[in-house]
Amino acid sequence: MDDDSRETATEPTTPAAAADTDAPPVPVARPNRSVVAGTAGVLTAVLVLLGMGMVVAQLVGAAQHHPGPGALAVGAHVAGAVVGIWCYRLACRRSGIAKALGFVALPVITAVLLWFFWWSPV
Repeated sequence: MDDDSRETATEPTTPAAAADTDAPPVPVARPNRSVVAGTAGVLTAVLVLLGMGMVVAQLVGAAQHHPGPGALAVGAHVAGAVVGIWCYRLACRRSGIAKALGFVALPVITAVLLWFFWWSPV
């Protein structure tokens, strides 16, 4: 290797330049993530995972010649996931009444799907 290819850094020799390196780091501003956005994201992820799980259960059931959950349950879960994504976008990107409606709709959709297709005694 050639010694001329290496670059050498010069150290600051003045007290003012040395003081700049001892300064505490400036905190980096992070985007303000609200509780609304976090909760909306979690509920949307739940809806999407439930929808994907129902599609997989239907495909596995059909491959093994079992009835599976059925078209109504799969369709309702996929529709709930699509509407949930739309509500998430409202809750995170809008303001005012649209944000509130998007945020309120997410737990309602999740609760309705869970009640009628998972917890209902009938």
